[in-house]
Amino acid sequence: LMFKRIDTKLLIVIGSLLLVALIRRNLGDVWLGIGWVIGYFLSDFDHFYYIYVTNPHELTSQRISQKFSWSLFQESKSERTNLILHNPTVLLILGIFGLWAVTSSGSLLAIGAILSLNICLAWELKDKLAGLLVLLQLFFLVR
Repeated sequence: LMFKRIDTKLLIVIGSLLLVALIRRNLGDVWLGIGWVIGYFLSDFDHFYYIYVTNPHELTSQRISQKFSWSLFQESKSERTNLILHNPTVLLILGIFGLWAVTSSGSLLAIGAILSLNICLAWELKDKLAGLLVLLQLFFLVR
């Protein structure tokens, strides 16, 4: 098997994308899917920024910098604290921006990126308010 364990966050993002596509009855929303992928990797970009820019002197950052492996990157996520995007204030701002994007923007790429990033951050931070904002955004997207 290629993966030792399945990433729960990835399953949630893919599942929510499929749910939105089925409810909208349009599996051809390519831009929405591309935005969803961009948003998923933006949450990991925060970790890369921490490793290579913010705190390259920390032991975890040095281990990953010297010999990068995806499994080591995933296993050491809990060791990285004080990430820029991974905090409740950014989640609230992204939630409000996501509601604006879903209700007034015509760009499926932007909507997909914001929703996916919000889902990933809400999942990683276990934030109930952000989860409610994500559900509200999904409601406006599929209505």
